[in-house]
Amino acid sequence: MMNKDSIKDGHVLCSPSVYCRRVEQPNEIRRCELHREAHYLYRCFFNGSPDVVLKDRYARAHERYCIKENKLERRIMHDMQSLDLDAEAVEYVLRLKNRENILTRKVEILHFLAECEPKRSGDFLNSQDLGPRVWIHLFGLLGHTVRCFIKGHVLVKRYGLA
Repeated sequence: MMNKDSIKDGHVLCSPSVYCRRVEQPNEIRRCELHREAHYLYRCFFNGSPDVVLKDRYARAHERYCIKENKLERRIMHDMQSLDLDAEAVEYVLRLKNRENILTRKVEILHFLAECEPKRSGDFLNSQDLGPRVWIHLFGLLGHTVRCFIKGHVLVKRYGLA
């Protein structure tokens, strides 16, 4: 959501430190909100910053596929970003409660787009043989899932995200 801190001299804050061009239309404001959202979600799931192309594709996907949010869903996304909550943990819990929640739909879009990036191919393709280490890796993933489950429940309950 836009607030007075998001606009400086008629320019909209599109990422944590970059202001976009002067905004004239509400659609451009929404596009900048989606750019910030893509940056936040990408950082939570991939530990990095997305490039401008991915942010644009994320915004266009919302426009093209009519991803509409009601006020509650928009509040949830705004609260998560402003409090810098662990989106992976919250999404896991919300997905268990309702597969069609807004955060899950947004994460699916982001993952589809990130899958197309060559630098992310290792996250989606199993290209190396782990041999016996596969069991260690599997148990590590199990621990990560349990951590997300517990942390997600705490965050959802504490901040009223469900």
